[in-house]
Amino acid sequence: MIFVTGGTGLLGSHLLFQLVQQDVVIKAIYRNKEKIKTVQKVFEYYAPENHEDLFSKINWVFCD
Repeated sequence: MIFVTGGTGLLGSHLLFQLVQQDVVIKAIYRNKEKIKTVQKVFEYYAPENHEDLFSKINWVFCD
């Protein structure tokens, strides 16, 4: 399992995209649910045909 902090940021969102392609279990933290939508846009940009499948591999955990 890989735990990613800062997954909703610029670098973190691109890191998450690379990690989900490697078929590993991923947990990522978020502080604001609105920022998760930004990560979804990154996934949609790089993988328009299967972005939803890739994005669903991330287990999001709220952290404050």
